[in-house]
Amino acid sequence: MIGTLEGDTISIPGGDSLFNRGYGTKEGNRLILDLFEGVYLLKKKRIKVNVHGNTIQNTEHLFKIASDLIPDFEIRYFVYEDIRDRGIKIKPEKHNFLVYPRGAKKKFLKPEFHVYAVSERFRMKYSEIENMMDRAINDGLTLIIAVVDQEGEITYYQISPEIVSGKMGEISQKPVDGILSGDRVLVFGDKGRWLFDKFFFGSDKGEVIQISLMEALYLMEKKVLNLNVNVSPENFRKFAEHIEQDFSAKYKVYCMCRDSGMVIKTGFKFGSDFRAYEKIDKVEQLPHSKYLINVVSPSDEVYFPEMACSVRLAHNVRKLMLYALVEGSHIRFINISRVRI
Repeated sequence: MIGTLEGDTISIPGGDSLFNRGYGTKEGNRLILDLFEGVYLLKKKRIKVNVHGNTIQNTEHLFKIASDLIPDFEIRYFVYEDIRDRGIKIKPEKHNFLVYPRGAKKKFLKPEFHVYAVSERFRMKYSEIENMMDRAINDGLTLIIAVVDQEGEITYYQISPEIVSGKMGEISQKPVDGILSGDRVLVFGDKGRWLFDKFFFGSDKGEVIQISLMEALYLMEKKVLNLNVNVSPENFRKFAEHIEQDFSAKYKVYCMCRDSGMVIKTGFKFGSDFRAYEKIDKVEQLPHSKYLINVVSPSDEVYFPEMACSVRLAHNVRKLMLYALVEGSHIRFINISRVRI
């Protein structure tokens, strides 16, 4: 089967057998292939291509032509080929691919994913990922980002919004006294033990409950913690912001999670900002936290090797990796998970 290169497409007379396999679009009695399809079919020896009067069977020649015409063609082609080789229908769009369910009957076939292909070195803002996700959702699809590493290996990440909520009750206890000591607050005596035993604030250090600055501010604003220093919650916040980087954005996420009924704790040992639990009945029988959370600004850039590390670690410890996008008073959680197509 011989096609003719016409600009950035390949025109093949007839071509019904290829069309029935999900390749190209029909225009009258011709099949129009894009260059991703053309290179793939030429490599598989399903077609030959006429270029400026010369019939070529060499994939390299057409690949070079396509690379000159389409930005990042090689990155996108590797993803196209990988998905096609899995027996899954994939259709190129301007900046992404439409990918269809595996094995669906053709007459009922509708796309399932928007797949964007990027190099591991590519930089993009979280706001761009959010916009891509919303476009996919508006089309009734799920966003997949396919990251191609330096060796051509591909990792697929599903991007979806997440609504966080828990089942912890509201705090309705009498105020307790705490002592500010360096970058934490200490609560001595049995009267403050409910902070840890009932709501999992702080950590139990025997005769004292050690509370973080974030937990302390939250409890001060809920009027259940009094400090030994005469300081308002607002001044305490300024003190905390001086000590901890990005305290303000992190605290907004902390409050949102706590107010939604979740227990939220430091995620330091997992290399994240927070870990979060839906419910804790007994601290002696602590369940697995459901989420790891990193707090970012929509204007921050994604560094894919770091993201890959965070997502893999979360998967290995049976948690979901969330990114909390904080802009002013607006917070949105995005779940990034590794998937197989």
